[in-house]
Amino acid sequence: MGLALRKDLLDSWGFALPETVEDWHTFLKKAKEEGYSAPLLLEKDGTINGGAFLTAYGVLKEFYLEDGVVKYGPAEEGYQQYVSLMRQWFAEGLIDPDFMAGSDAVSMYLNDKTVASGFGWMYAANGFYTNGLTKNEAMYIQAVANPVSNRGEIPYGTPTAAPAAGNPIYFSAKSKNLELAARWLDYLYTDEGMCLMHYGAEGETYTREPELQYTDRILQYEEFSPTDALGQYAAPNLIGRYDWEYLDHLNGENGLVFQEQKQVWVSNDPSMVIPEMATLSMEDAYIYNNQYTGIQTLVNETTIKAITGNISMEEFETAMKGLSDYGLYSCIDAWQAAVERYQNRGSE
Repeated sequence: MGLALRKDLLDSWGFALPETVEDWHTFLKKAKEEGYSAPLLLEKDGTINGGAFLTAYGVLKEFYLEDGVVKYGPAEEGYQQYVSLMRQWFAEGLIDPDFMAGSDAVSMYLNDKTVASGFGWMYAANGFYTNGLTKNEAMYIQAVANPVSNRGEIPYGTPTAAPAAGNPIYFSAKSKNLELAARWLDYLYTDEGMCLMHYGAEGETYTREPELQYTDRILQYEEFSPTDALGQYAAPNLIGRYDWEYLDHLNGENGLVFQEQKQVWVSNDPSMVIPEMATLSMEDAYIYNNQYTGIQTLVNETTIKAITGNISMEEFETAMKGLSDYGLYSCIDAWQAAVERYQNRGSE
């Protein structure tokens, strides 16, 4: 996932891809003038997946690294600058007025209300059209790098692909087929099992020659889009080993286009991100879990109030300065220790 926009509109209005925050302001104002009621979508917490616009001010929405030192975005001046910017844009009508309720990005695009948001790559490029969601063949969702404050600066961001491990799986203690169930689960982590779940039956819904590809039973199904047609034969995303490329195959000739979209988001410099393998100790995790929930709740609620104008920026800044009373620095120390343990493991 990452920041994306309606490139077909951008081109029709004669704009280049926006690079700076000011470029984005110009683009969003034009969208508002053209009748788009919610030009930019935010997540419910007032940010955008991947750190878009936050990174232009040198922060992320939670814990991040700066020259090896752990910091917390909302406690930094850059976060206040971000909130001030979103507050201005909200007042100008450039942000979805109902973002805090969790607007559905797909419907907002399809109903010509939105021109930019954090976005999942499966509908990037002309994915809306190829999946049968719109008859507007020109609609094109373009992935873009995170904005910067000044032209030529490095765009920073966060990797937002799904993690390798997901939810746990349970077998009922009353099952009479526990061994069979375990064997079935093991099977879904093999190459063959993965193909079954993502592609269906070889020779019917996919072939391997000259390379792995779906058959016309999926790509040219009369009644359904390729995604819906696949659901008649397979169950991707359900359980087992995940095939990261199945959606590229599912979109046929457009698969390469989707890969190019993902590469744009990958180009954001992730050096601010705390490594995923840096983990809290059991002692630190206990302290962190007891303290951070209150911090996160305060930040999210206060950020939304500041962006929507329900409190002043002075009130917002005062609230952020008070985060230390909630145990913020103990949380920062816990993550700093986790990062240092991770770095030490790498040097051993």
